[in-house]
Amino acid sequence: PLRGSPLHSGLSDPTGLSQLWYVDALEKQVNDVQVRNRDLIRAQPMYAQRPAYGAQRPDLSNALAAERHQREAALEGQRALQSEIMRLQEEKQDVENESFAYQERMEVTIGTFEGVFEQTARDKEAVYEQLLALQQQLEAEQRNGDSLAEERWRGRLEEARELHARELAAMRLEMADQ
Repeated sequence: PLRGSPLHSGLSDPTGLSQLWYVDALEKQVNDVQVRNRDLIRAQPMYAQRPAYGAQRPDLSNALAAERHQREAALEGQRALQSEIMRLQEEKQDVENESFAYQERMEVTIGTFEGVFEQTARDKEAVYEQLLALQQQLEAEQRNGDSLAEERWRGRLEEARELHARELAAMRLEMADQ
């Protein structure tokens, strides 16, 4: 027989044992049961803390409410993300529009600069041709020996050189401003 079983303890047949030994064994068993019950009672929550019988079963309404709350939170998060996407798309469109407008302004500026540069080159060429023509006239008059004309043409030549220098400086200043 197993230890602790009634056959092993001799309690199965109390007539063969002395009455005292039998009572002692019963008292020991009762005492063991009481100790075990006290331990179980301590392990259990107090009566006021113990949930009612119906609350021990899972409450599906709370689970459904929690699930509904999670779903609503997820939908709200999705709405927030969609709104952020829309805002970013609008911002992207604004940046693209601004970029396109900037590109157009730059093309116009470059076109203007090229036009000014070409006009400056033409003006420089025209002034240089005038200068050459005046110099040739001066040389022709010098060969003729007309000193008064030479003085007059030298003055004109100097004026043309000064005009050329001023126009060149103005063009450089204009190009630097752009």
